[in-house]
Amino acid sequence: MELLPLSTLLGTATAASFISCTAPQIATIEKAIVRATERAYAVVEHLGANPNGSALQTAYYGTFDRGRYSKILKAFRKMALDLDAVFAYECGCASEVIIAHPSNTYGYTTLCTVYFDEGIVSAEGFWRQWSTLVHEATHFRELLDTRDHGYTPEVCKQLAKEDPVKAVGNADNHANFAVEVLF
Repeated sequence: MELLPLSTLLGTATAASFISCTAPQIATIEKAIVRATERAYAVVEHLGANPNGSALQTAYYGTFDRGRYSKILKAFRKMALDLDAVFAYECGCASEVIIAHPSNTYGYTTLCTVYFDEGIVSAEGFWRQWSTLVHEATHFRELLDTRDHGYTPEVCKQLAKEDPVKAVGNADNHANFAVEVLF
């Protein structure tokens, strides 16, 4: 599947903004935004098709709970709309350790140097550029106000078994759920 630039997909609609980003960085981010948006819609579709839970939901969010389900569905609906229309992506971070981080302003996401190192954060590997955008988006209070309690699918699934509330409050549970939803 060919990923099209946001400007082609959106025409004159409001689009994401880029601060201190080079043209190659913008191209990389645009591809990640398209994929993250597609995956957010896939999550919405999966949750909508499974209003009483699914094995995948249980794996990442623990025993089914209507309140947690509704919270996640609402957040992914908003995320799917906002990643390419409201969010601002800033490329001024020179860290080789931190991949990205959100600010206190909704949607303002800083992407660090390592985000663009495809040897570490690839388009499709374990640390994906698009799933990083999902991960960071969930940190915003307007979505899920998550924290970083653990990483990797194995840690996230264990967290879901032990503490479903904490699993829903963990950014990587949502990023990994989005990775595993059938697309």
